[in-house]
Amino acid sequence: MKAEAIRQARERYPYLDGLLTDTIDSNRPMRAINDALGYIPTHQRVTLQLALQR
Repeated sequence: MKAEAIRQARERYPYLDGLLTDTIDSNRPMRAINDALGYIPTHQRVTLQLALQR
């Protein structure tokens, strides 16, 4: 499905320079798909959560 979405995006918008996708590191199946499609890591997001006590 992802490969088809990329194909359609390129067909409809031939002037696109590239596409970005965000995938959490722990999602290994999707990371493998991204690797197979030629995506390379370009950025990293760090999210922190703090539990506040009353």
